[in-house]
Amino acid sequence: MKKILVIDDDPDILRLLKFRLEKAGFETVTALDGMKGLELAIKEKPHLIILDIMMPGEDGYALCQKLKSLSGTGGIPVIFLSAKAEPKDISKGYESGGIYFITKPYDPDFLLEIVNKALENPLELEKRKWKKQIIVFTQDLILKRAIEENILDLMKPLFIEKEEEFEKITDLSIFDIVVLDLAVKKIDFKQFLQKNQMRFKKEVKFILIVDPQSSNLEEINSILSYPYVYLQRPFVIDELIFNLRY
Repeated sequence: MKKILVIDDDPDILRLLKFRLEKAGFETVTALDGMKGLELAIKEKPHLIILDIMMPGEDGYALCQKLKSLSGTGGIPVIFLSAKAEPKDISKGYESGGIYFITKPYDPDFLLEIVNKALENPLELEKRKWKKQIIVFTQDLILKRAIEENILDLMKPLFIEKEEEFEKITDLSIFDIVVLDLAVKKIDFKQFLQKNQMRFKKEVKFILIVDPQSSNLEEINSILSYPYVYLQRPFVIDELIFNLRY
């Protein structure tokens, strides 16, 4: 049974997380502050740590850095779970050694999805997240900013707005992830994919951004021969960043 250490200064959050994780089949140990959390991490050797940031005494960033510097805990993956949701806070979490950052209030199913992904093979996960080539086809300035601010530690994504730019760039480069915003104006994406999808390597992953009123997803599904996920507006930015990173 996989063991998870949860460190948070809110006892109600700890109890709820413990209940949900144990219901999902994990052994769970908890700590209300960083000092106790560090002690338990060394003693219990958990497979994963879920860590809050704002705690009395040492904050989560400092604790994560300390955990990563110790030989006995340095290999334990850390997921930040915090109410701090500014881009600078999220970036600092990754810089401190976290492999993922979830903002409160959180979706319990989404948290479990990330927990399971982190436990599959944390070393491979850590290695993969630094090697992505990403191209984003969108005219949405808010979407651009959200992507750029949350994955700068991964790689600066390439943004394009016109079909001719897309064709020129993909002739010259190999991409791991293609983000297509189906709300881009004056583009027939069914025709676009029929024409362009063979430009990509077999392992490429597509992320499709769709509007609630979008009617062409079923047609695209019948055309697209690559694995893909789709996110319907409005979506939680955490979902998009998760799919970009992993």
